[in-house]
Amino acid sequence: MYELGIRHCSRKPTIVVARDDVTLPFDLSDERTIFYHNDIYGVEELKQRLDTIIPNALSDDKPDNPVYRVVDVDLIKVPEDATDADTVINKRLSQFEIQLEEISRYIKVGMNQNSARSQGELIDNSLKFYVNERVVDDLATLCSDYQIPYDHKSVYKDEYQFSILPNTKKQQAMISKFANENSSAVKRI
Repeated sequence: MYELGIRHCSRKPTIVVARDDVTLPFDLSDERTIFYHNDIYGVEELKQRLDTIIPNALSDDKPDNPVYRVVDVDLIKVPEDATDADTVINKRLSQFEIQLEEISRYIKVGMNQNSARSQGELIDNSLKFYVNERVVDDLATLCSDYQIPYDHKSVYKDEYQFSILPNTKKQQAMISKFANENSSAVKRI
């Protein structure tokens, strides 16, 4: 398994072969695998299959594997050699991810919204920022202190994506003020 992982990380052509009585680990169970029966006939059949598969694997420009599927989805920047279709798909998947995060936040803050609605202060405006590591704790503290729902995740070694859902105009103003005062470390999305 270790050697297979190294091979995947190097993004070199790989053909996974296993005996038909082997149970693959969960993270490889849905990958293309050539199973063979461990007898003289099974070995001969395996040789024939490999004779047709090896040339195809060697001619593949971008071998597909679990490591690079994760890397391709989680990239901040689209690779320079990406096609227009890849760029559009990556952008659309990112939009879906953001929408799912917003839905999750709306569910989490249902009780806060009911309280704000009864006071006539409710606003419908989520804020999204890329935040430098230097101020990430400050923004999280601000949101926590004023009970402003937020979610954040690391998107690069020293950068975080914040999704903030202020319930009132006052909360929105505080977040905007923080972003303006730390404009070198906070970028609105």
